[in-house]
Amino acid sequence: MDDSDRPEQVFLQALGSELRAWRTNRGLTRAELARRALISASTLGRIERADGASAATVADVWRLSDQLGLAFSDVVRRAEEAAELASKPASGNVVSGRFGTARRDNGEPFAVDAAAHHSEVSILDEQE
Repeated sequence: MDDSDRPEQVFLQALGSELRAWRTNRGLTRAELARRALISASTLGRIERADGASAATVADVWRLSDQLGLAFSDVVRRAEEAAELASKPASGNVVSGRFGTARRDNGEPFAVDAAAHHSEVSILDEQE
């Protein structure tokens, strides 16, 4: 099994993508959000990229969520849902979007927009 296929790595990728989507939605640079959350910009970059050598701490994610105006539990739940979706075998439509690729089991199109408050998700993207 490739490291990127491990469940915890898939989750970390989804979490990083979720945080990046909300940061860009809020119009914040990495440096600004990192400063507000009391972490370095390079640490935030590693979290957003799911760099396995530097996994996010719970405290980091808590502060990032708070500075983005989000509940920690919502951020983790959305990342968990995205990771679950990403790890399922393809059985429906595949939709690519700005934040990644998503599949819906029933074949219906799936909007890929992590900054919305609905069932949309963000996953596996390396964009800034």
